[in-house]
Parts: sequence; C-alpha cells; structure tokens
Amino acid sequence: MFINTVLNCNLSLVVLLRKFYQDNGKIKKMILANLPCLDLEIIDSIKR
Repeated sequence: MFINTVLNCNLSLVVLLRKFYQDNGKIKKMILANLPCLDLEIIDSIKR
C-alpha cells in the first residue's frame, strides 16, 4: 500500500491510498481510500 497524490481535472489535489496487485500476470492498481480531509503534514508522516 502507498499514498498517491495527483491532480484531478479541476486542478485540485487528490490524495489516494492505493495498492498494486496482479491479475492474470498483469499489474493493476486498486484505490482503497480517498483521503480528502487530511492535512499535508499528516500525509507526509504516513508516507514515512
């Protein structure tokens, strides 16, 4: 699992909790949670 920060089409920051998994030999991504209400300081501490 890891934290992914991306810009959406409205150019606002979106913070996602994701994981990678394999399905029939292909690597896929799954979004486990959207973390919109967390401060950037908390997100940085989770990443470490």
